[in-house]
Amino acid sequence: MKLTIFNIALIIMAILVILWLIKRTRVNKQKEKQYVEPLPFQPIHIEEVKDLYDGTELICKTGFLHYQLTMTNAVKEETEGLFVGIAKADPNHAARILIEDETNQLRGYIDNQNDLYKKLISRKKAAVYGFSRKQNDDSFIGEVCVRIR
Repeated sequence: MKLTIFNIALIIMAILVILWLIKRTRVNKQKEKQYVEPLPFQPIHIEEVKDLYDGTELICKTGFLHYQLTMTNAVKEETEGLFVGIAKADPNHAARILIEDETNQLRGYIDNQNDLYKKLISRKKAAVYGFSRKQNDDSFIGEVCVRIR
């Protein structure tokens, strides 16, 4: 008699442990994820960034990352200096970001920036400001600040 009561108690205890484990490991039903639309592209105006370039140094605002242009295209003397525009992924070269000014003139590009390239593939373009200037008689240099979200 004592043995059957003990066996029944063990069975009840085993059932309780199994129920506790089932409850503990149950996969919770996830709520439907709401789609959040990305923020629309907001271009930068030259007036916003005039004070961030003093002729030799470019200062990036909060939310922007600083990059040195790998290759800077030659520009006319009157268009040297500060510019605003867009950065977009180059579809022909992996990890290359093209920098264009507001007139869609290619100012240069940045190579080997995989993380930024992946972001621009999905976002299409990002706001950018920077400068380009003549370094020597035949070469140009440039720096840009790219908006990161």
